[in-house]
Amino acid sequence: MTGRLGKALAWLGRRTRRNPPAVLAAVYILVMSAMAAAPWAFTSHDPYALSARERLQPPSAAHLFGTDEVGRDIYARVVHGTRLTLSLSLFVVALALVLGSIVGSIAGMAPRWLDELVMRTTDIFLAFPQFVMAMAIVAAFSRSMLNAMLALACIWWAQYARIVRAQVLAVRQEAFVEAATALGRGRAAVLVREIYPNCFGPVVVRATLDVSYAVLILSGLSFIGLGAEPPTPEWGALLTRSREYLIEHWWYPTFPGLAIFLTSLAFSFLGDALRDALDPRGRKYV
Repeated sequence: MTGRLGKALAWLGRRTRRNPPAVLAAVYILVMSAMAAAPWAFTSHDPYALSARERLQPPSAAHLFGTDEVGRDIYARVVHGTRLTLSLSLFVVALALVLGSIVGSIAGMAPRWLDELVMRTTDIFLAFPQFVMAMAIVAAFSRSMLNAMLALACIWWAQYARIVRAQVLAVRQEAFVEAATALGRGRAAVLVREIYPNCFGPVVVRATLDVSYAVLILSGLSFIGLGAEPPTPEWGALLTRSREYLIEHWWYPTFPGLAIFLTSLAFSFLGDALRDALDPRGRKYV
């Protein structure tokens, strides 16, 4: 089993390396992850430090991305905002994945009447536009990034429930699952040891793409005032203030906007590469 998994991972790595955009995206994501883990290693400026003498200065050697309306270093605020935006986006997807996997597993292994009940409830959540529903949930409670994150997780679990349920229904008919059941293993053991490992591909691809969407939606909620509050250095919140200076001070909205765009694009490229690499029609490592 270990040798088979090693061959699969080696084959996946070879397939991914043949896709230059995916390689660049992976490198970019690694750099951003390092920036989120240790922002002080990438900038010595305090993202909250004010300087009336240096307000709205263009990019220079002293301030790579320029300064904002109160003299704060935009590069430092973008770097420190990486931790908040990226970590919350990953946490949203992870929470939705866990909730959706639990619900999807129950539906896939349950009797037909319970499966129908669970999936019709899931369809209700899928029927609403994601961004509109997230706005409604956040507006109903207090404005904060925590509420924005929980709102997205409450919406996205449904799509993972459908994916996991479909995979469970397909894999549970395989001979190795029937053999494990015949050996006396319980449902939970069969689910964890036999079924889950074979549901890995589609779920990981969806989760990678959803990180891209989470970055956009969390930034969008902050942009309309339903996410991070000032002076938090969050990318969407930076854009909210910078839109007043769009014409005369181009650097202010440009660099936070580029951070959102490039991060979302990188996860999209990586998700597409994983989808292509995990396509069973191209699998030849067995």
